[in-house]
Parts: sequence; structure tokens; C-alpha cells
Amino acid sequence: MTADPPFLNEDDRQGPRRWVCRDLAAPALQDPGRPYGYNGLTMTEDALADRLASAQQAVHELVEIVHSQGRRTLGWYLMLLDIRDALADTSKSPEEILSTAAAMVDAIYTGPHNFGEFFVIRSDQVEMIVANEHIEELTTRLLEAVHGKGER
Repeated sequence: MTADPPFLNEDDRQGPRRWVCRDLAAPALQDPGRPYGYNGLTMTEDALADRLASAQQAVHELVEIVHSQGRRTLGWYLMLLDIRDALADTSKSPEEILSTAAAMVDAIYTGPHNFGEFFVIRSDQVEMIVANEHIEELTTRLLEAVHGKGER
């Protein structure tokens, strides 16, 4: 006898459920109770500058990839341009820049059609898988940079 999927076990008798957007959202956004930011640590200017540079590079690459996909991605492209511009703002401190960018990055994962649904279309299946894995790496790097993940 095979094991039932987790949503069909005896502890949860609601039966199969439909997938909702939060099931598809980036893992960093699935825990609303966990505070983001510096986790009580004081960041050095070098660490903030490194996070800012990492976020700028990731969003620059994402802008290029999304733009190459054409009109179907126009909304996400414009939002990524806004994030890129916010990260390039020199009139604010690095903490303000990163917190503003974090709110903007979170915004692209809200709504029924969020950035978690974005994928690259290629004629070659292997090339498409590699391209989409690269996008996943870039979005993870962007989320970690703006939210301060991985800092110790």
C-alpha cells in the first residue's frame, strides 16, 4: 500500500485542495511572522554595500531576462525597472534603499499573477530548464540581498 499525499492523510480530513498563490510563492515570503532585516545584528557598511551590490546585479540580470521574453511580461518588467531604480538611489542610506527595495520585491509576489509564475520559454527543453533554474537562483539572491538573509 502506498502512502497518501500529505493532504490526504488522516490528520487532515479536508481532502485534496486546490493550489493557491501562496503555494507557489517564493519560500522567503511564506513565513509572514518572521521579521526580515538584520535579525538584531548591526550591519557594517561593507556588508550593506555587498548586499546592495548583490541586489543590483541580480535585478539587472532579471530585467534583461524578463525584457527578452516580450510583451507577455510587461508588468513584471516595469516593476523590476522600479526596483532597479530604487536600488540605484544615492540620496538614501543603504538601509533605506534595501528596505524600500524589499517592499517592492515583496510586491511582485502579491496578487493572483505574481512573479513566481514567470518562466522562460525556449525551443530546447534542456536549455529552458537551465534558464529557469538560473532565474530561480537570481530571485533567491535578490530576496536574500534585500531581506538580509544569510547574514551572520
